[in-house]
Amino acid sequence: MARVSIEDFEGQEMTRVYLAAKLKEAKRVEDILAASGINFAVEIEPYQKLLLGIILRKYLGAGFFVRSTEAALARSTLSAAGLVVGIQE
Repeated sequence: MARVSIEDFEGQEMTRVYLAAKLKEAKRVEDILAASGINFAVEIEPYQKLLLGIILRKYLGAGFFVRSTEAALARSTLSAAGLVVGIQE
């Protein structure tokens, strides 16, 4: 299993399970999901973060989507690998 196009999931309910802020983090998420046999798609997603606790900044990150039926498995797999900051509930 591996990364697939979001169009390959057409007609299926998808859930974003992770939002990676950095490329290195995104590559690690990709490796873990692929090694676990979970099909996933990646889309560029906007997100906001406070800079110095007061300035709202806009960024782009890598959103990882899986079938909704595999969302809990994907989250627990990523969490077990130490990737908890970007997990999306």
